[in-house]
Amino acid sequence: MSLVAGGVNLFMSDSFEPIHYGNNINLSLEFATEDEAREAFAKLAEGGNVKYPLELAFWGALHGQLEDKFGVLWMITNEVKAN
Repeated sequence: MSLVAGGVNLFMSDSFEPIHYGNNINLSLEFATEDEAREAFAKLAEGGNVKYPLELAFWGALHGQLEDKFGVLWMITNEVKAN
């Protein structure tokens, strides 16, 4: 599922890991810029657990995954601009 809220693309999918209450959904946020993606990642990571650091992925965008302090799973990325 996807929706746009506050100008941010929000994507939702099921989990590939064993699920328990709180981790049965992955939320994915796509930001317009790298700076916005880095800021969101840092804020969501506070008190949480970084599963994959926010790094440049093979498709040309930043991508990282984390579990926030409430046990919610997040994937953070930025838009890839066409050249």
